[in-house]
Amino acid sequence: MDKKDMREKNLEITLNALRRLKVTSKPNLAKETGLSVVTINAHLEALIKRGDAELITNTVSIGGRPARQYRFVADKRLALGAYIWSEGNNFKLTSFVLNLFGEVVAGSEAVTSDVTSDFLQKEFSAFIEKYPQITTVLLGLDGEEIAGNFETNAYPALKGEALSSLLFSKINRPVTLLRDIHAATHGAGKLFGKVAENETLIGVSWEKQESPRCGILLKSKLYKGRDGFAGALNDDLNNGESVENAAKTLVLLTRLWNPHGVIFYNEKLRESDKAKIIEIASKEVSIKFLPNLLIRPDIREDYGEGIYSLATSYLLFGDAN
Repeated sequence: MDKKDMREKNLEITLNALRRLKVTSKPNLAKETGLSVVTINAHLEALIKRGDAELITNTVSIGGRPARQYRFVADKRLALGAYIWSEGNNFKLTSFVLNLFGEVVAGSEAVTSDVTSDFLQKEFSAFIEKYPQITTVLLGLDGEEIAGNFETNAYPALKGEALSSLLFSKINRPVTLLRDIHAATHGAGKLFGKVAENETLIGVSWEKQESPRCGILLKSKLYKGRDGFAGALNDDLNNGESVENAAKTLVLLTRLWNPHGVIFYNEKLRESDKAKIIEIASKEVSIKFLPNLLIRPDIREDYGEGIYSLATSYLLFGDAN
């Protein structure tokens, strides 16, 4: 590693430590990072010039010497996270603004009978007008862009549109689209703790009579395939009774991916169905190879958690993983 690389690495270490501490002094940053006070001083100057840090006040230490305090500028960049789910005959859009601490600084809910690009633009523009520091938008919804066109059965007005490009042209912010099951699977990673960092987790969602869709988490990174729609399963996995469908799906996923964990999102399934699902699946695959199974009748909690964690990642690191 040359001097330039070392400088950049130490600058990142300093920035991350300042973010964790929120407000601190040079000696405390040196202690937190293991870097010298001289190095911390140089990096703080660079971070102040970049707008990532600022000197906030002078205080007096016990020894009577002034101890300058530095603050991480959490509102330098903001992210707008939003996700849509059906509610009766309508759709609800939940939106929230995140700062660099991962704190929610604003939020709202809006209900509509028809999800259109104009509806989304109106909701997003209201936030951007109030919070111009918003640099990116992450939108969760039922569908995905394939070759630049949005494919969905849930929102007729959006079908076939170049949705992310269209929204960008209207709000002048990049918009990342994320399928609901992808977000939910990412959000469910927290249920497995440290295991999610080293293993494969798969979430599966059934919508009405449609074929089930998967979200695939490889070592806490979403895998969406070459064109972004990996995880589409066969129609025959939604033709029979719910427990039998789940058992056949579990067998298929075990043979294809051999995952550590599987989460089923299906309003017809309950935790009490798990034993029966495993019993049926074990007739096809030895029980010792079957993954840990979670059943979550309602996708919304993990869906929202996934959008939150991915928006935070995108804001901090520039990628939604």
